[in-house]
Amino acid sequence: MSILVKASHIWGKEVTDNSILVENGKIKQIGFFDDLSKNFSGEVHDYKKGTIIPGFCDAHLHMAWLGQTLTLCDLRGCKSSVEFLNKIRAYAKKLAPGEFLRGFGWDDRAWSDHEKPTRWLIDDATCGHKCSLTKVDGHSFLINSEFMKECEVTKETPDLSGGRIGKNQDGEPDGMFYDSAFDEYARKKIPSPTTDQLEGFLLKAAEHLLSYGITSCRSFGTLDDFVTLAHMDRKGILKIRTCACIPENALAWAVDLSAKTGTGSKMFWTGQLKLFADGSLGSKTALVSEPYSDGTKGLEVTSVPQIKEKVTMAHQIGLGVAIHAIGDEAVKNVLRVFGESSGQDTVEHFQCAKPQSIALAAKLNIPVVVNPSHMPLDAEAIKAEWPRLAQYSYPLNSLIKAGVTIGFGSDAPVVNPNPLTALACATTRGRTTDDQVNSQEAISFSQAIRIATKESSSIIGGPKRGVLEEDFAADFAILSEDIRGKDPWDVEKVPFLATYVAGERVWKK
Repeated sequence: MSILVKASHIWGKEVTDNSILVENGKIKQIGFFDDLSKNFSGEVHDYKKGTIIPGFCDAHLHMAWLGQTLTLCDLRGCKSSVEFLNKIRAYAKKLAPGEFLRGFGWDDRAWSDHEKPTRWLIDDATCGHKCSLTKVDGHSFLINSEFMKECEVTKETPDLSGGRIGKNQDGEPDGMFYDSAFDEYARKKIPSPTTDQLEGFLLKAAEHLLSYGITSCRSFGTLDDFVTLAHMDRKGILKIRTCACIPENALAWAVDLSAKTGTGSKMFWTGQLKLFADGSLGSKTALVSEPYSDGTKGLEVTSVPQIKEKVTMAHQIGLGVAIHAIGDEAVKNVLRVFGESSGQDTVEHFQCAKPQSIALAAKLNIPVVVNPSHMPLDAEAIKAEWPRLAQYSYPLNSLIKAGVTIGFGSDAPVVNPNPLTALACATTRGRTTDDQVNSQEAISFSQAIRIATKESSSIIGGPKRGVLEEDFAADFAILSEDIRGKDPWDVEKVPFLATYVAGERVWKK
């Protein structure tokens, strides 16, 4: 199949280049429409004033979770506990009797009334439904008293090495769970989606990502997510190139099957084993060298000896390892482990890293995945909780200078997956001067696009893509206007018109 795609401009090309000739899923030729259209009898897609740009590659997100959140009680953007409770109550009233209430995206840091999130706060608003509400960072969880009864958590229930149970002054569990404590005591009791529901979540997520010009992604989730994505690929209904990673609790399964990073098809392949070294900044569980305002230094979600053991097991079967590390201590620990064992490994988030860690990442040739779109979300917390570590946050410019391969990930649904937001954050370091994070680490717009496309694609793996060049995969998107010379925050508002994967238009506005 051959198509000719025309616009006003192709990003990074000569001024006269405005068209791409696609054949058999690859870019055959790039040039001026009048030249390429001679003797061409195939289908022409004309976007007039649009810009053709390489397909964006999101190197870190959660597809099933993203698709599911589109159906959950959406608590993002609440500015007070009152607004938070009103949204919960309105959603609860629409549920069938006995149906479990799930919500996502609350952030008490933004509440003007500074109300403390507890089970007692939400009990009335949940209208008798068992309820679990995930904080925006995905590392803190609030459940109501009705669900607490089922979880059988009491004053005597112990914390875990990689997690914590929130308690009031009397030692009574207050409904808050942090990191692995939620997995151990609550998550297992939440009804799991059916296979059909899970496939629906993944299809919904794929459509959402394609609408933002994202043509490939690396997804982290459950083993069920992995198996369902593989099944969707076999059915031919997976329209976005997907690298699916394997969760820590499926390591034995991976070993039994000798799962290898990079194996699969052109649309779906195996990623890395996912491990957690620490938690998050928002929940004060990221492992740091300088204490938070409450005197704590975060959580070691997985101990270094445990990480070493699992990395060794994964590497023995050809499975790379992707390790979540946000705090500077966690980043340091992970890189030291990778220094003792080599594989197709990455450090995920890499939010706070001192120069020694950046130098070690460069020396070991370990790629890192950063989440620029988190900057506005974290700006206030970084200044409040990491005053001495702020200078090491989101060190993009330092990473580039050191020669470290960088990928961009949205971590969706933690934030909206729009890659144009990531470009704006990476180049300006914040929406306003007040919320700028470590401004000396800003990079250029062209550097940001290269990371969000070519560099991210190299981390994700799969077919040769990420740039608009002959013989590369015809994965690209169409923006509605020319973005050259525009303010990055104006670029963020530019709509996408269409998205192509392997030369097929898989989404159109």
